[in-house]
Amino acid sequence: MPGDDLWTTVRCERVVLAVVRTVTTATRLLDVLELVRGDPRVQVVFTFERSSAFTAGVTKFIEDNGGHVLPWDEAVRGTFDLAISASENGALHELSAPLLLLPHGAGHHKYAKGTRRISGYRFGSSPRAIVLSHRSQLDQLAAAFPAALPRAVVARDVCLDRLRASLPHRARYRRALGNTGQRLVVLSSTWGRASAFGRAPGLALELLAALPRDEYQVALVLHPNIWFAHSRFAVRGWLGAAMDAGLLVIPPEEGWRAALVAADLLIGDHGSVSLYAAAIGLPVLLAAFGSAEVVEDTPMASLGARAPRLGHGPLLGQVQAASRQDTAPLRAIADEVFAGDAPGLRSVLYSLIELDPGGAPAPAGHVGDPVPETRHVGAHRVIITALDDKTVGMQRFSASLPETGAADQHIAADEDCFDAALVRGAAVILGVTDDFEEWAGRVFAEHPAARVAAAGDLVLHRDWDGPRRVTGGLALAASAVCAGYPQVDGSCTVVLGDREVPVHLTG
Repeated sequence: MPGDDLWTTVRCERVVLAVVRTVTTATRLLDVLELVRGDPRVQVVFTFERSSAFTAGVTKFIEDNGGHVLPWDEAVRGTFDLAISASENGALHELSAPLLLLPHGAGHHKYAKGTRRISGYRFGSSPRAIVLSHRSQLDQLAAAFPAALPRAVVARDVCLDRLRASLPHRARYRRALGNTGQRLVVLSSTWGRASAFGRAPGLALELLAALPRDEYQVALVLHPNIWFAHSRFAVRGWLGAAMDAGLLVIPPEEGWRAALVAADLLIGDHGSVSLYAAAIGLPVLLAAFGSAEVVEDTPMASLGARAPRLGHGPLLGQVQAASRQDTAPLRAIADEVFAGDAPGLRSVLYSLIELDPGGAPAPAGHVGDPVPETRHVGAHRVIITALDDKTVGMQRFSASLPETGAADQHIAADEDCFDAALVRGAAVILGVTDDFEEWAGRVFAEHPAARVAAAGDLVLHRDWDGPRRVTGGLALAASAVCAGYPQVDGSCTVVLGDREVPVHLTG
């Protein structure tokens, strides 16, 4: 047992037990434990209460974060100065410790699955303190469980504190996601049949087919319960076509907050991510909303009534319109969930373990860089729109997607693209070489459909007498040349949405 004098080196004065049921609750506990983690007077121990339907991945997640998992039967035999849980469910009453109960999402806005009981308000144990994120939740608790009201404590939401601390690092997170100036659309889904992913598992692929890659990035955040109920194997399989088309998949353990800070638009549902997005001023578009799962007269219900909904029209236009919305009304709704003027949770923790926290609390820590799972897009379908004799509109989509039917389009492929059929049919071949003319000659000999070869800063049309040097972006220039812009030596402008890229060719 940690804390035993016989085996330990540091003389800790208090032992705190973190009770984990799912990866979701574990991520919330890690945020809270940061408030005491640096204090050598406090030893943190993890245990795993296994009564949830979503137990997969928990032990590995704790161990990957450096924690040791105390078997439950040992935990119930031990004595601790405090137990912390981000779920009211499970055999918490078996523990010999005062209990601090936390929400594992943004407030208490959902019914427990299959019931009309507000999730988070069932107390088989007798918690010493019940943390709420806003004073309005006191009335909710009083109606649902009046005996627990004297033990309620209103404190700032640690997750939101970290989101706000991360806002100055938005540019860094965007770079980590490979963003080069595109608008970042984050698609988020809670779990369950009424969720965005439950209703439309192919929505990410539809977005990628509608949003040009030079103008938009699409990232997907799925609730951990989706990953761990169905398995990573299954979920990755379902997302395979979208990943081939450029989807960024955010891991279930961490990364969603950095993606949210980096985003220009959230497409969400009735999950907590939508409220967190609104709280930091991000436009929200609802792809689904499980009204039957949402408690009436809560901020989440208000968000469902106020936020724009994704309809059946063209996705590009809906994304553009949603991105322009006034975010103030949704932010005001989120302010009813998070008490910004409430004390921090650190003072609550130290009060419960009866230690002086000592000194001023450290500011909330920023979240780490996102590490998305992604695949290289090795071939693009390029749609050309002639605007004038020196200006060409261009939209590029993954060539793995179905054809659009546009009149003027071609395939531009990396020479080493894994899809050999796309390379064989490509009008533009992009490569890497130290001997351009030898390489280009081989490309044209081996690929009869190719009209343009490009590598380094050189481009060659099959009908030219020699290569031209490019400024302005090799892939864009090669596709412009394929479309007849510019003529041999000259300049043109490539229009990518609201961006203009000048392209120059010189002999």
